[in-house]
Amino acid sequence: MVILQILAGILLAVLFWKLVQLTVHILLTAVGLFFLLSLVFPGVLLLLGSLLLVMVSLIATLALLCIGTAFRTKT
Repeated sequence: MVILQILAGILLAVLFWKLVQLTVHILLTAVGLFFLLSLVFPGVLLLLGSLLLVMVSLIATLALLCIGTAFRTKT
């Protein structure tokens, strides 16, 4: 049983690390695209910033749900 918990913890850590890597990659790509678009359309920066905030909050919620499932007890 302990070995299964250790393996589950390792799997959760790997999934969380991949989620962090994906988030950083998406954020860096999005910031670069936002700056390019802001040069062409100056008023779009506010809209794109709010979309970025929504995307980050969705990814953070997904991460919290993944962490929460690790501590769930079976009744």
